[in-house]
Amino acid sequence: MKKIIISAISLFAMLILTISIASVVKATSVESCNQQTEYTKSFDFNDFRVNIDLQDNDRAITVTAKTGYELVSVQLDVDNDGHTGYYTYPVVNGVKFNPNPGDEINCAKVKVVKVCDLCTNLEGVQKTIPAGYEDPDKDGVCTLIPVDVCPNIEGVQTEVPKGLIKDDSGNCVEPSEEKDLCPNIDGTQLTVPNHYFIDDQGNCSRVSNGKHKTPVKPQVLGVATSPETPEALPVGGGDMLALISSIGFGLIFIFALAIGSESTSLFSKLLNEKE
Repeated sequence: MKKIIISAISLFAMLILTISIASVVKATSVESCNQQTEYTKSFDFNDFRVNIDLQDNDRAITVTAKTGYELVSVQLDVDNDGHTGYYTYPVVNGVKFNPNPGDEINCAKVKVVKVCDLCTNLEGVQKTIPAGYEDPDKDGVCTLIPVDVCPNIEGVQTEVPKGLIKDDSGNCVEPSEEKDLCPNIDGTQLTVPNHYFIDDQGNCSRVSNGKHKTPVKPQVLGVATSPETPEALPVGGGDMLALISSIGFGLIFIFALAIGSESTSLFSKLLNEKE
């Protein structure tokens, strides 16, 4: 009797030890990301990766991948399904599947893969680091890759440094001492671009139909026109007629003086008639 009790205690201790070792192995085993594991089972099975449940007298099956794993494929050996040996069926994770046509499921080959979330701070499971993100500290925290706005300066410049400006090539440079002739056009224009001219506001305006009008300053009557103001203000219609008449009679008077007194009398007569 004493031997029986000792044997029972030893068996129980070995069982406890076996369970403990299995737990330690499970807890200490570290799988790499995207590592696949395949199971071949003809009966119900469950572990920390997957649950395989044969149902309806082995005529249906439900396969469920555990947290941290994804179902890769399910191959079934089914009686009278029209296939020889194993055939890959479209089994959906966690959904009961009944091969049709087919009778009893003899065996199942189930493959799962270890899924790692590479960016634990982002919503959802990131199997790869999304475009535009990086994990600089390799700690699973993904941040946006900073944009370097000054490619010509060593290091990453997220903004243009004080005292510098962006040139036409996208580089950060010191402001040029040369005058920008076209402040309304992006970049520094040291010369007026083709097909442009400087307008009254000091901006560069595009030439229309190959021509542009130079702004004209108003002319004051009686003041000579300078080269910078080649056009005078137009004279009104009545003033123009009076001016022409005065010039005409002046010329007649000079002509009369040249040909003699008789012509002078004639000019006087004409002048009286005009009045």
